[in-house]
Amino acid sequence: MGYAEFLVHSPWFWTALAALSLAAAVRCLLAALLPRGRSRRRRGRLVAAALVLLSAALVLLTLAIFVPGPTEILDPALWLFALLTAIVTLVALMFPLLCGVPLVLLLSALMVLFSGYLQSWTAVHPPADLAALRVVAAHDGTLHVELLGSRRYDRDQLLAGPFEIAGAALSIEVELLELHRALFLLGQRYAIRLRAVHGYRFDAEQTDFTLLATHDLSRTSDDVASWSDSLLYAGRIPGVTVATLATDARRVAVLSRYVVHMPEGDRLVLEARR
Repeated sequence: MGYAEFLVHSPWFWTALAALSLAAAVRCLLAALLPRGRSRRRRGRLVAAALVLLSAALVLLTLAIFVPGPTEILDPALWLFALLTAIVTLVALMFPLLCGVPLVLLLSALMVLFSGYLQSWTAVHPPADLAALRVVAAHDGTLHVELLGSRRYDRDQLLAGPFEIAGAALSIEVELLELHRALFLLGQRYAIRLRAVHGYRFDAEQTDFTLLATHDLSRTSDDVASWSDSLLYAGRIPGVTVATLATDARRVAVLSRYVVHMPEGDRLVLEARR
C-alpha cells in the first residue's frame, strides 16, 4: 500500500480536510460580519467563499464516511480530533503571524524529524508478509539459517546470515511500532524491525519447546536514532507505542522456506511456503 492509497483509506485524513474547510469557512464568515472598512462587494465575495468551503466540508465528510467504510466514522476520538483540528485551524487563520506560521513551522519540523527516524523501520499494512527464513543445512543439533525478504520483488534479498543457531525449531521476534490514527500524514499505522531469531529443542514426549539460543539481528544506529529509541521505549512520544512480538516456535526442515506473516496488527505466525 502506497502513501496516497493509505491516505485515501484513512477517515482521519478526510475528516481533517473537512475540519480545515470548515475552519476556513468560519474565518470567511467572521471577516464578512466584521467589515473593518471592507466594501460590500468584498463582503459578498467572502460570504460566497464561505459557502463554497462549507460545501467542500460536507463533501469531504461524506468521503470520510463512505470511502474507508461507515463503521470507522463512529469512533468518538475521530470527532474529537476533528473538533480540535477545526479550532486550532481557526485560531491559526485568525492570527496567522502569531499562531499560524509558528504552528506550521513546528509541525513541519516534527514531521521531518520523525519521518527520518522511521527510515530505520519497515512500514507494514496487515495482513502482510514480513520476512522469510530458510534452513540451508543442519548438523549436530545446529541449524544454518538465512533470513530473506518475503515479497515477490525482494524474496531473494539476503537480510541476514547464513548464521548458526542451536536447536531443531525456530521462532522470530520483531519490534512493532504502532502509530495513532491521527498521525496519518506519516503514511503508516504499523512498522516493524526484525529483532532476533530464537532456536528451540523440541521434546517429543512433553510436546513442548525449550529455548536454547538467540541470534540477535544487529542493526546500525546513530546517536539521534538511539536517543529516539530511548524516548520511544519510555513512552514519551505521544501517539506512538512500541512492543515486541514473536511467532510460536516451529520445527523446521532443511531447504524449506518459512514466511513470517502478520495477519493482524498484534499477531505473528511462521508459515511454511514454497
